[in-house]
Amino acid sequence: MKSYEENLSFLIVLMAIMLLCFCPSMAQDKPSAVVLKAIQKVGLVWVDGGTFSMGSSDTEAYQWEKPVHNVTVSGFYIGKYEVTQKLWSSVMKRNPSENKGLALPVNHASWIDCCRFCNVLSLRCGLKCCYRITGRGMEATVELVSATGGFRLPTEAEWEFAARGGNKSKGYKYSGSNSVSDVAWQSDNSDFRPHAVGHKKANELGLFDMSGNVWEWCWDLRADYTSAVLTNPLGADSGNWRIVRGGSFDNDATVARCSYRHGFADSYTEEGTGLRLVLVP
Repeated sequence: MKSYEENLSFLIVLMAIMLLCFCPSMAQDKPSAVVLKAIQKVGLVWVDGGTFSMGSSDTEAYQWEKPVHNVTVSGFYIGKYEVTQKLWSSVMKRNPSENKGLALPVNHASWIDCCRFCNVLSLRCGLKCCYRITGRGMEATVELVSATGGFRLPTEAEWEFAARGGNKSKGYKYSGSNSVSDVAWQSDNSDFRPHAVGHKKANELGLFDMSGNVWEWCWDLRADYTSAVLTNPLGADSGNWRIVRGGSFDNDATVARCSYRHGFADSYTEEGTGLRLVLVP
């Protein structure tokens, strides 16, 4: 005969299963047909939300990577690859890249350009715009009006969580390996030029090139870290530098680490800057 404790454990497990089956709000909502089409068009990977240690205390970490602090992010879709010149050109009808090739990551795109691209792609896919953009050219101002419902840039926290492998993280220094040459195009192996996306090893989530190839713009204005515990942080309220992550083909391995952070002005362009998309339905 089963003990009282065994019967109670069985009942608890049974109730949990019934709640998951009959309470849709407790499971990931199924994306609409429009969102599914957008996900397939761009090639997105779902990242379950979770809590992780953001930053680094390693001996090679810079001061702006410290202190390590706990951050929680909600679930999101993120691009399996950096945005290619093929996708950018099909949406924007122009290609700003210096080193051209349809399978190469788009580059020479400013942060403002990337926000415009997110809005135009969202409209093309029948989604809503996450950004309100006022003004023309590099003098435009960008406001995040919604973090859901359309394509946008990742937050710095979303980017690092995904680069580390999310809840599947194995604790690698670079995105998917402790050997930088396995996962990244950087100064030792790139011939100082960008390479076609997806030709290095993927990380634990199946994401390619999060270390190396081109810097990837994030939404956040650069802010110094504190030890505060955060949930879905959006960066500083003001400042001059937008965060970029991942390093590029002309940087060394130190910059390709998951925790390394850098910043450029939102109008800045160079051959080593690109983007990766995020979508939260």
